Amino acid sequence: MRGVATLRVGRRFMRSRSLATSTWLMAAVSATVVALFIGMSALTLSGDQIVEREMGRFAFRSYLGNTLTLTPKNASIAAEIEATALAGGATAPMVTVTSVDVEPAQVDPPTTWFTEADWERSPFPNRYVLLRGRWPEQPGEVVVAHTSNGSLAELCEELAVLAGHERFTVVGIVDDRYGDYHAILAAPGTFASIGEAALRNFPSISAMLTLFWEGSQRQSVIDAVSDFLSRELGQPRDDVALAVAATTQDRSDVSRTRRTPWIERIPASYGIPALLLPFLASLATFGLSQRRLHRSGTLLVALGLPPGRAAKAIGIAVTGWLMASLAAGVAVGAVIGLIARGVLSRFHLWAQPLSPFPSLLDPILRLGISAAAACLVGTVWIRFAVVNRQPSSVPEAPTARPSASRARRYGEHARHGAATLAACAAILQTPHVDTAADPMVLAGTIAVGVLLLVPEVVDQAMRLLPNTGPRLRLARQQLVHNRSRTTIAVAALAAVLGLPLGYVILFDAMIKTGQEGLAPDVAPHQVLVSETGGKFQAPTPEVLAVVREQLGVSRPTVQIRYLWGEHGPVAVDGSGLGAVLALDTLDDVSRLIGRPLTETEQTVLVDGGMLAWDDREGRERVLVTPTAVGAEEVRLPAVAASLHPAWRMSTNGVLLTATAERLGLPIMDGGIVFTDVSDADARAARRAVLDAGLDPRQVVLYETVNPFVPRAYFTAAAGLMLVVLLCAVAVARAQVLTLRRYLGTLIAIGLTPTWAQQVVLAQNTFFVAVSTVVVLALAIPPVVVTAMVMPNFVLSIPWRVIGVVIAAFYLAVLLATVLSCRQIRASDRVAL
Repeated sequence: MRGVATLRVGRRFMRSRSLATSTWLMAAVSATVVALFIGMSALTLSGDQIVEREMGRFAFRSYLGNTLTLTPKNASIAAEIEATALAGGATAPMVTVTSVDVEPAQVDPPTTWFTEADWERSPFPNRYVLLRGRWPEQPGEVVVAHTSNGSLAELCEELAVLAGHERFTVVGIVDDRYGDYHAILAAPGTFASIGEAALRNFPSISAMLTLFWEGSQRQSVIDAVSDFLSRELGQPRDDVALAVAATTQDRSDVSRTRRTPWIERIPASYGIPALLLPFLASLATFGLSQRRLHRSGTLLVALGLPPGRAAKAIGIAVTGWLMASLAAGVAVGAVIGLIARGVLSRFHLWAQPLSPFPSLLDPILRLGISAAAACLVGTVWIRFAVVNRQPSSVPEAPTARPSASRARRYGEHARHGAATLAACAAILQTPHVDTAADPMVLAGTIAVGVLLLVPEVVDQAMRLLPNTGPRLRLARQQLVHNRSRTTIAVAALAAVLGLPLGYVILFDAMIKTGQEGLAPDVAPHQVLVSETGGKFQAPTPEVLAVVREQLGVSRPTVQIRYLWGEHGPVAVDGSGLGAVLALDTLDDVSRLIGRPLTETEQTVLVDGGMLAWDDREGRERVLVTPTAVGAEEVRLPAVAASLHPAWRMSTNGVLLTATAERLGLPIMDGGIVFTDVSDADARAARRAVLDAGLDPRQVVLYETVNPFVPRAYFTAAAGLMLVVLLCAVAVARAQVLTLRRYLGTLIAIGLTPTWAQQVVLAQNTFFVAVSTVVVLALAIPPVVVTAMVMPNFVLSIPWRVIGVVIAAFYLAVLLATVLSCRQIRASDRVAL
C-alpha cells in the first residue's frame, strides 16, 4: 500500500507544468543522439550490401591476383581459366580482368579502374546501372562510369588511353551505385587487344584476374583451376592450390566480413554522447528545479510523509517526465535522422547506398540506462536535501542537520574520488593511444574527470562575479542561493559544448597529421624524370629526350645516384630503410635540397663525409652494406641538414659520388631532376611527353598532396554542432522557465520585463562564460596528450574554428534567453 500511495503522490506532482518544461533538455539530447545514431549508421554498408557490391549474382569468387599476373601478351589465359572452371563443375563461370594501368590520355589522368568482363550477362545487376547506350560486346568497346566530376567520355565518342596508342569506342554510360570514381568497363578481349606501340611505351601494364561462378561446387572448381595454373606456371600444385583456396569466398564469407561501423570508429559521434549527455541532462532537470523540488519535499514531510517516501514520490514525478521527454526526443530524433538520410541520398553526399534503417534499441537502451542512473542519483540527492531543509514548524531532531552535513561531505568525497579514478583511468589510457578512436575515448575520460570538478570551478568563479549594480547583485544572489542549479547548468553546458568542440579539435589535428605524413614526389620547381617505379628508376631515353627538348638542353639537372649493392640497399645504421644518395658535385647537392650549402656542410662533404637528415644526434654515421655473409660497415663524419619533405620521405642522407667510389660503395643510377622549373614549364614538359605518345607518368611534378578525409567525419561534426545548438537553446529556455515565478514576482512589484530579462541574461552569461572555461580545460588536453604519446601526431589547435563554435554557442543561448523572457508575465508569480 505504501508503494501505491507513493506512486499516487508522484503522479500528482507530475501535473506541474514547470516540471514538464524543465525536461526539455532531455528531449533535445535524446533527439540529437538518436539522429546522430541514424545518420552515422547509414554510412556503414550491411552484409547484404557488401555481397551485392562484391559478388553480384555469383555464389563464389576466387581472387587469382596473388597467383598470376596478367599482361596483354598472356591475356588469353583468362578464357582458358573460365573453360577450366566450367569443366570443374562451375555453373556460368566468368573471369574479370582488372587493372589501374590503362589510364586515359590526359596530362593529369584520374585514378581509373579498368574492368573487363562479359557485361552482357549483367554480372553485377544491382551495382552497375546502365544510364545510356548499351553494354559492350566487341573488343575495344567500353562503357564509362558517370561520376560527380563527369565522365571520361560521352556516348559514341572515342576514349583515348595509354597516350593515345589505344582508342576505345564508348557505347554506354553507367552509374556505379557503390562508388564515385572513374571506371572503364570493357568487353572481353579488350585488354588482350592492346598493341605493341602501347606496350613498348608502357611496359609495366598488368592486370589481376578474379574468377566468379554460380552453383554449389566449390572444391572441385578449386582443384581444377589449381591443376591448370600449376601446369601453366610451372609451380608446385600444392602451393597453387593453397593460394587459390585461401582467396576463394562464398556469399556468406563476404557477408560475415567484419566491418567496423562509423559510430565505433568515431566514438565522439555517438558512443560517448549517448552515455554522458543523458546523464547530465537528467541531473540538470533536478538542478534547475532544485528550489521547487525541495519546497515540495519539505511540504510533504510537514504533512507527515517520511522523508524517504517524499523523495521517492518526487523522484517518480521527475523520472516520469524525463522518460516521457526521452520518448518524445527519440521520436523527433527518428524524424531528423530520416531527413538526414534523405539529404545524404538526394544530394549524393555519400558515394554508396545508405544502409537499411537501423534498429533504435541500442540508443534507447543507452539513453534509458543513463537517464535512470541519473534519476537515482537525483532522488538520493533530494532525500538528503529534504532532511536538511525541514520547515521550522516541524520539530527537528538534534542530529538531523549534522547528518545532512555529513552526507554532503560524503558526497563531495565521493565526487572527488570519482574524479581521481577518472584521472587514473586517463593516465592508464595514455600509453595506449595509437589509433584514431583512442584520443576520442581519452577525451571522454578526461571530460568525466573535469565535469566532476565543476562545483569547485563554480565556487571560484562566483567570487569573481561583479557585485555592482542592482541587476548584477540580484543575479549574483540567485546564483549563490541556488548553487546546485548553477553547478548543474554549467556542467550541462560544458558537456554539450565540450564534446563536440573536443571532437572538432581532434579532427583538425588528425587532418594536419595526415598532411604532415604525406609529401609530394619532388620539391617545388623541380621535375623528376624516371621510370614509373619511382625516383630511383632510370628514365627511358625517349622520355628524357622529349623533356630536355621542351625545357632546354641548358637547363641545370641533377643525376640521382644512390647506394645499392647486389644484396640490397646501403643504409644508415639505426635510421631505417631510407636510401643514401650519391651526387656528383656540391652544386648538385645544393640544387637538390633547394638552398645553398653552409660552409660546414661543404667542408664535411669535400672531406669525405655526408649530410644526414635522419633526426639523430652525433657527428658520425655508420653505413651498412649487406653482403652474402653478413654486412660491411663504414664510418663517416656527418652533419645534420634540412631539406624538403619530398626527399626526406625516401632518403636518409647524401654524400659525393667521389666519396662513395673511394670507399668502394656500390652505386646505381636513378632518375634525373631538372631544377628551377616554373609550374607552367613543368606541365608543358609532361604535355610534350604525352603528345609524343610516351608515358606521362615518367614526368613527376611538384603537386600538393591532400589527405583523404572520409565524409563520415564531416557528418559527425555537423551532427555534433546540432547537439550544441539544440541543447544550448534547451538549457537557456529551461533556465528562464525555472525562474518564471521569481521573474513574475519582480514584474508584479513594479520592475519592467526588460529589467527582469537583464537579470536572467546576467545569469546565463555567467553560465556560458564559466562553461567556456571548463570546455577549454576539457577539450584541449586530449589533443596535447595525444601529440605527446602518438608518434608523428601534429599538435594543432584551430583557434578560429573554436571561436566560431563558441560564438554560435553564445548566440544560441542569447537568442533563446531573450525569446523565452518575452513570455514572462506578472501572473507567472503563481505559476505551478
